[in-house]
Amino acid sequence: MTKHDIKMIAVDLDRTALNNESRLTERTVDAFQNAADKGVTVVIDTGRTFAALPKQVNGMGSVRYFICSNGATIYDAYTGELLMEKCLDPSAVEKMTELVREKNYMFESFTAGKAYIGQDYYDMVCNGTLDYRGRQYVAETRTPVEDIFSFTLDHRDRIENLNVFFDTPEQKEEFRPALEAIPDARLTSSLPSNYELGGCGVSKGAALEYLMDMLGIDRSELLTAGDSPNDIAMLELAGISVAVDNAEPEVKKAALYTFPSNDEDGVAQAIEQLVLAD
Repeated sequence: MTKHDIKMIAVDLDRTALNNESRLTERTVDAFQNAADKGVTVVIDTGRTFAALPKQVNGMGSVRYFICSNGATIYDAYTGELLMEKCLDPSAVEKMTELVREKNYMFESFTAGKAYIGQDYYDMVCNGTLDYRGRQYVAETRTPVEDIFSFTLDHRDRIENLNVFFDTPEQKEEFRPALEAIPDARLTSSLPSNYELGGCGVSKGAALEYLMDMLGIDRSELLTAGDSPNDIAMLELAGISVAVDNAEPEVKKAALYTFPSNDEDGVAQAIEQLVLAD
């Protein structure tokens, strides 16, 4: 495998750089730091909001930029500055909120860098009634509100991302056409059980391209890594794209290389072999 002249690394977090305990291993931390020491700009490109970033990740000096909420925001970790924000059209927020409220599916809204969920679903996840969401993850990254639908409409002018979860694959497939029909929005997914709605033209790849233009970095100098459909836009942007072995089949198809899983330091191995090797 050939070492490449890489100037920027952009990686997804959950099920990609983070292991199954939602941690960066020492090997991955070292890979980020060694790349940064060689002058490579390290970027986290995640579906999480800024406030939901793991403390371990947010405090890393090797990571300069955070792309959050599937590309709706870009933060400079060194200055704390919000470099870019592209929110959903309020009419799209209204339409999705109406559709989900009719079905009373689990609903989340991301605004001003934080993720919110209805108190009822928050309680069901945290007490173990619903087991298809990670209890610790939801408890640490979601803020419960009594009426998530009213809350979302009250903040319709600054919604970064909307998230709906389904009990079964059949529910998800049945609901897809209604979400796809919402104008001025972009539909994606990060888990087998969810759909996420972002602004028109907003994606992890589009935000990364914005950052690359700002820094004067070419696509041939970019390495990206991911595992889910919402990562495909950034994989397709990069000269060198990596899927971890636990990635969805369509993600592996979009990537140039497949490395070991997130629980086997796949991202670290990719950086070691493709960026750091002598």
